[in-house]
Amino acid sequence: MRRPTTIVGMLLHLARHRVARAPRVALLGVATALAGLGSLAVGSVARVPDAQPPAVDAQTHVHVEPFGGRCQASGVFCVSDLVCGRGDHCVDPHGLAARLATMRGPGSLEDAIPITPSLAWNGEGWSVAWSALEEEQADLYFARTDAAGRRIGQPVRVTRSASLKVLPSLAASPGGYALTWTEIGDDGVTAWVQRLDRNGASRGTPVRLSSQQGLGLASRAVWNGHDYAFAWYNASSATDLAIRFARINEAGEAVGDARNLAERVMPMGLFDLRSMGDGYGAAWSDQGSRGGQGQTVFVRVGAGGEASQPTRVAPGSNGTVALTWAGRHFGAVWEDALSLDDEEAPRSRLAFAGVAPGQIAVPRRELTPRDAYVTQASIAWSGAQYGLAWARIGDDGADVFFNRLDAQGAPGRTPVRLTQGAIGIFPSMAWSGSEFAVVWTHIGARGIQLRLGRINADGRRVGDDVTLADVAMR
Repeated sequence: MRRPTTIVGMLLHLARHRVARAPRVALLGVATALAGLGSLAVGSVARVPDAQPPAVDAQTHVHVEPFGGRCQASGVFCVSDLVCGRGDHCVDPHGLAARLATMRGPGSLEDAIPITPSLAWNGEGWSVAWSALEEEQADLYFARTDAAGRRIGQPVRVTRSASLKVLPSLAASPGGYALTWTEIGDDGVTAWVQRLDRNGASRGTPVRLSSQQGLGLASRAVWNGHDYAFAWYNASSATDLAIRFARINEAGEAVGDARNLAERVMPMGLFDLRSMGDGYGAAWSDQGSRGGQGQTVFVRVGAGGEASQPTRVAPGSNGTVALTWAGRHFGAVWEDALSLDDEEAPRSRLAFAGVAPGQIAVPRRELTPRDAYVTQASIAWSGAQYGLAWARIGDDGADVFFNRLDAQGAPGRTPVRLTQGAIGIFPSMAWSGSEFAVVWTHIGARGIQLRLGRINADGRRVGDDVTLADVAMR
């Protein structure tokens, strides 16, 4: 039998085999409950870059990819047709919507599905925000734990409206948090930020990052020690698709002017933004630079948002990038040499390099074999080594892994698999000063959970995993 050709096909292939071995373990039913992740209907528009907000036509629909897809013609990263422009549309290269949209049984789950979490350390414990997906909308939730990962109180619902809110990014400060996200609704695709207090309660009203005349998506939030900083993909008639940068203080007041870090980009995945105390680093994979040759690039961003000239990290058709500040340079990990249309199965690997303005401080190193689709990397620096979490999705399953990298990016011999006997996706990782923690979406026999696991500096699991959100089968 031919191997599945998409990530979803692989997940379903795995689920069918597990159900065959243990009929009571209805993993197939759990997997098919993910059908709501794609092809949601919202108002359509004629094209993306326009001088006025897009007009809505209630008679037609626009394709939406809540986790991010690629424009069919150009391959550019997108979350909806709005990003691709006239005559093009956003598709899921993994076949998520096509495989699952017709398979979901109505009422198979009791609650919204927790997906794409973002984890932060607040100095005392762990904090996480996530998108809770229902039939035709997704809202954002927030939860805190103590240092041992035990949840404090009930999750807080941050948003409440009939739209799709995805790709959250959480930054912690001494006084609270900033949470930014992408909203897909009838009036387009926009980037927002909401300040939260230490308990997760909203402070003030949400602030729109993207302009009224453009689109904003895939925003990232960081804390630099005295201000919050944000970057996002911004589409407008003036710059096409740019990476935009802005800052606010803890009171929610704008700090300085918003700037473009890069213009006329053709991104191949999500970018990352990280603080280095007196500035920032940003990195992304671009298909359109240098005569259409794909590459992953890095820029050093000054305290006021002034971007250096891009430094080429690696050539090729690469994807999403993850960054962390390692004291003298940034550690960068990216989805390397994507092959999403392979006849057998989509494949990639993870690669690492140490990057600084104008130079590669640590040479490129391949981290994983190219035997599956390896994606969703999250990296953190402990002061002596890196921690790396990722999802590996192949015809033998989908799992979340953790491994340590030394200062030169060399991985440990044996990665730690965090999802034994289940399906794991969407990891997010942080460092507390003494240990790493990873939070992920966990698809198992009981249903779909949001789980948190801890790993010490020696790479060993600490205690039991903690369930932060639980969607049980009926």
